[in-house]
Amino acid sequence: MKKTLVLRIVVMLSAILVVSLCLELAFRLYEKKYAIDTHVYIQHSSPNLHKASDIPGLSYELIPNASSNDRFFKINSLGIRDKEYSTPKPKDTYRILIIGDSVTFGTEYPLEITYPKVLEKLLQERPLHKDKFEVINAGICGYNAGHLSVFLGEYFAASFPRILPMPKKIDRFFLKNSAFYRFVNIKIYDCLSILFPERFVAQGYCFPGIGELDSSMRLNKFVFNKFFELSRKDNFRFVLLLVPELKNEDTLDPWIRTECIELFGFEAINLYSEFKNSQLDLNELRITPQGFCHFNEKGHEFTAEIIYEWLRENI
Repeated sequence: MKKTLVLRIVVMLSAILVVSLCLELAFRLYEKKYAIDTHVYIQHSSPNLHKASDIPGLSYELIPNASSNDRFFKINSLGIRDKEYSTPKPKDTYRILIIGDSVTFGTEYPLEITYPKVLEKLLQERPLHKDKFEVINAGICGYNAGHLSVFLGEYFAASFPRILPMPKKIDRFFLKNSAFYRFVNIKIYDCLSILFPERFVAQGYCFPGIGELDSSMRLNKFVFNKFFELSRKDNFRFVLLLVPELKNEDTLDPWIRTECIELFGFEAINLYSEFKNSQLDLNELRITPQGFCHFNEKGHEFTAEIIYEWLRENI
């Protein structure tokens, strides 16, 4: 009798586990079509550095001459995190403009530690020709070609109100890691917003930055086409720097790694390939063990060296 009862409990628990796993998988697949628009997210999170942009198609930009509260970040009059530069550039100057996201901007480091400025120092110490080299760090957080820069789980763990009666740490853990748990919380919130509209604003857990991935892909193609047209019109070289996740596997989006390059004929530097050719463990380039996006100081140095070697062979 006891064995039968134990068996029934085991079977019941196993069935619950299987159903839960199936539900989790289904809701993860459902969520994959959604992305957080970092243009909205970052503008709201750092209003002292960012402002809404008047440029058509550009959601936000850095505020010229702004600085962070601790003055760690200083923005020049052109709205980039670098010193002032003359325009047009002097005739005896070879100027490199590096645009990108927070990896380029160097969120965690002083300006001189970021790979654009390390590259500039290398070019000044080991010049490739008689012209003076200037490397401008025009990185802005969120300015990337990634389709899902801020994960829904991260956003909900940080922003979603507490609905279910459980310890905060456990609640935040499941909001971050379980698509099914997020779905349940959303449905409960939606019901509460009908019953108590003053306290639970309808769709109050969202902000105008959650969109579908198809629109992100269309925007990427439009932007790269504009770069292609500008490079032809103004006679400058456009080189894609393919920055990987800091994992020992190639997870780079095939669109940006191959299709985009083939479509427009862009030159490209694949950092993942270069890191692995140098037998580097990409985990050692992380600024924190958990972070898989941002370089530590060693990562910035290796990236600058790789770009320097590419320039040495190609200019």
